[in-house]
Amino acid sequence: MDQLWNLDNGFFRFMSKFFDIIILGVLALVCSIGIITIGPSLSAMYYVMLKLVRNEEGYVVKGFFKSFRQNFKQGVLLELLAVAVIAFLTVDLTVTYQWMNEPGASFLITILFYLLLGFMFVAIATTIYAFPILARFENPTKKIVMLSLTLAQRNLPQTLLQLVIYVLAGVMIYIYPISMFFVIGIAAFINSIILRKIFDPYVKTDSEGKITEYTDESVEALLAKKQDEIRTGSAPAKITYTGNTYVAPVTEEDHADDSEEDDATDNTEDHNKDTAEVKE
Repeated sequence: MDQLWNLDNGFFRFMSKFFDIIILGVLALVCSIGIITIGPSLSAMYYVMLKLVRNEEGYVVKGFFKSFRQNFKQGVLLELLAVAVIAFLTVDLTVTYQWMNEPGASFLITILFYLLLGFMFVAIATTIYAFPILARFENPTKKIVMLSLTLAQRNLPQTLLQLVIYVLAGVMIYIYPISMFFVIGIAAFINSIILRKIFDPYVKTDSEGKITEYTDESVEALLAKKQDEIRTGSAPAKITYTGNTYVAPVTEEDHADDSEEDDATDNTEDHNKDTAEVKE
């Protein structure tokens, strides 16, 4: 009987997580009312969702607004980029579709239509990954876009599954508008489970399974050429949070500042790989 009312039993843990998921969906919905804040809201939602799927304890509301503030500028920029590209492709698809259905339309118009349709899929797939990556990792906006595109291509089945989940959620909301208050959070949580499996190969974890560092040479090689000069003269800056050490990214500014010291130092460990900071 005592076990039944124990707050640590499976039922109460499930209900606690379920309500956290619903709260996150509502927060994302409310904070997206301003339209321009949709990007930061999605990033903040995934920041906490990706922690929930790893069973990392924390304050849901506090974590949401922490990420919302931290990623506001980049979130807005990514949102504007996504909207601009998708809107451009939507107009092109509409016009091309009309041309394609005109009597005597050239076969080249049909080819163009399906080509644009492919570009639209790539744009949407890239957007699916962009905000979760922004939520989890410190990267420049350009690198986030390139990494999103890379992961979408390398994990095509998971990308399609996430897209299907979003479509089903959209259909549910269209039929039952009131369902948006719980469908958004549930869909994001399911996709976060998928994203965790995609992100895990690109992070290092400690003995307890907590993320300590983001680093993957194969992904870095796909994103950009190796920088000719690697920062030397000192170990990478380290930021410590609750016992975990996160390695800060090495920036081009750092390379420039240390260029005069290259001849006087021995770069041993920093040639191994580039690293990007994992957001706590």
